[in-house]
Amino acid sequence: MPLWQIYHPPGTFTTSTEKEAFSKAITENYTSVGLPAFYVVVQFHELDPENVFVGGDQRSKTAKPFVRIVVAHIAIRLPDADESYARVTASIDRVLKPHVLDKGVLTNGN
Repeated sequence: MPLWQIYHPPGTFTTSTEKEAFSKAITENYTSVGLPAFYVVVQFHELDPENVFVGGDQRSKTAKPFVRIVVAHIAIRLPDADESYARVTASIDRVLKPHVLDKGVLTNGN
C-alpha cells in the first residue's frame, strides 16, 4: 500500500488540477503492475519556508522551491537485487520527471 507524502512550499503545487495529475501519475505507476488504485494514497503538505531547514539553515522565501517526497511501501517486499531496485527507482523517476524535475524544483539530493 503506497503512501506518498509530498512536502512543498506555497506556490509549488497550486491547483487541484496539478495535484490531481501528479496523483494520477503516481497511481498509474502502481496500477500498471496490478495494484488496485484504492491502495495508493497521496498527500500534499504545504510548508511555510520558515518551517523548513536544510543543513541547519532556514529556507528563504526567495530560494528555489524545496520539495521533500517521502514514499512508504507498506506490505510489499522487493527482491534484494540490483535489478529490482533499478526497475522501481526508474519507474519513480518517470513519475517525478514531468511533475517535479522538469519544473526545476529542488528535491532532496539535487
